[in-house]
Amino acid sequence: MKSWDLYSLNDRNKFMLFICWTMAIVGSISAAIAVELRFAAAILTAGVLLFTIPTILVWRQILDRYIMYYIALIFSIQGYLLPPEFVVYILTFFYSALISLYFDYRPVLIIGLANVVYTIYFVSRYHETVFLAPDPLHHMVPLVSIHILVTSLLAAEAIIGARLRSNSMMMEKLSKTDPLTGLYNHKMFYEYLDSMLEELKDRQIEYLQVAVMDIDNFKQINDTYGHSTGDVIITRVAETISREKESEDFAARYGGEEFALIFTDKSLKDSLYICERIRTSLMRFRHPETGHEPVTVSIGLKAAKPGMSGSELFDQADALLYKAKRSGKNHTVSDE
Repeated sequence: MKSWDLYSLNDRNKFMLFICWTMAIVGSISAAIAVELRFAAAILTAGVLLFTIPTILVWRQILDRYIMYYIALIFSIQGYLLPPEFVVYILTFFYSALISLYFDYRPVLIIGLANVVYTIYFVSRYHETVFLAPDPLHHMVPLVSIHILVTSLLAAEAIIGARLRSNSMMMEKLSKTDPLTGLYNHKMFYEYLDSMLEELKDRQIEYLQVAVMDIDNFKQINDTYGHSTGDVIITRVAETISREKESEDFAARYGGEEFALIFTDKSLKDSLYICERIRTSLMRFRHPETGHEPVTVSIGLKAAKPGMSGSELFDQADALLYKAKRSGKNHTVSDE
């Protein structure tokens, strides 16, 4: 089962809606037991009306950035719709803490302001019945002060949390990607390949291939035009790979001028077509840094078999790559 990734706004929305649905269901069950079925049905119906559309939007990843404001709005108005009980009022603090999990100070401030307004309304209207006090100020001032303090702390926490999260995401990205090209690095290639080989072994996927790609005559390019030009060529090759591969294909810079791709649930013919699309696209490009000469690549493509290790599969694809090199370069050799 996939764990919640709180670094993802979409998954934070899913988590928040999960909490909302849980509250609606638990609230309706509690009402059915403690109050009456009519009230329980009203709570459940309200939950369905309020949360069905945002749930569909979140699962389709539509309007993700606005969902947190919608949820903050729902939390803000719930107190006016529920019975005037002190337990219901206490939920306003819970909503503030919950909305702070977005690591965004804006919905925190929105619900904080809404809670202050609701506190003034709640105490002014129900101070005699709920608080048994003739003067509403005796309870209004401390409760408003507490909400202002809680909102300030949660907003500060959200700002600091957002910065820490951003730094953490940057460090995580640096540990997984190649800094020059932005593709995944050697370590991530083997991690992903090993996981796909496990899925192939368990028959969760039907096909798996690895392509190893090497820039032809790269040493000559470096020696003739310099290492800075070599870096430009490597970057352009990576950009071409990213553009021509399909979204589900995994691409990595294996090292130096060598790249690797992992294809899943594609026939060998389909994977070969993508490799050829990358190769011919590179062949057509004229690089001004090399006197408008094209840069070509050689590719080895190998299909995995159940029980293969990652290193074994890579070595066999690498052997096909060098077969392409020996037979004239600038083409793809597969194990068809």
